[in-house]
Amino acid sequence: MTNEPDKAEPDDLWRAAVHEAGHVVLGELLSMTTEYVTVEPNDKMLAHVQRRPPSPLATLSRETHWRFLLVDCAGVIAEGMFFDGFMSYDVLSEVLPEDEISDTVQLWAYLESHSEDKKQQWKWFELAYTQAQRILSNSAVRRSVESLAARLKEKRTLNRDEVYDVIKAALGRSKWGRDRFQMGERYASPPQSWIDSREGYRAMAETMAAL
Repeated sequence: MTNEPDKAEPDDLWRAAVHEAGHVVLGELLSMTTEYVTVEPNDKMLAHVQRRPPSPLATLSRETHWRFLLVDCAGVIAEGMFFDGFMSYDVLSEVLPEDEISDTVQLWAYLESHSEDKKQQWKWFELAYTQAQRILSNSAVRRSVESLAARLKEKRTLNRDEVYDVIKAALGRSKWGRDRFQMGERYASPPQSWIDSREGYRAMAETMAAL
């Protein structure tokens, strides 16, 4: 999501489109389906993404919950890739007093819900940030972000089918285009400490291993 709903200057519009495209592209690569994405302001946000709710089984999955962290990081990381001098790590690493609804607020609230240990929270944050940055830095994925941002800036709102078509065309025959599931398993897997943080994750892991 992108805050500051009062203004939408041309440069702000492109930045918002890049930010939301980062969220959407990484979400799509990690099996989080987008219903729509928009850069039309409302009373709270300049832009936002609406995703399809995960399936009941996915809500129990430690991978799904871990990947929420990566997708939260993705908008700010995308801005850092396309705008010189924008320090995405610094933006995500500190919740400012004036923050109410932001990626950073959501990110740290989610980390805190999994552990009260600040050191553990930081380890998870740094790994999630690194994984998200690595995926978005892939040339085909970066091209997908840029293509989706350009289309979003032009049309202002994109539905599920439009998002899918843009990303599919940009990924082409890249590894992320051909083997999305396997690439997600390789580059966006949670650490053991995350799996151990909740009994439900451990139980699900044991159930899946027994199948």
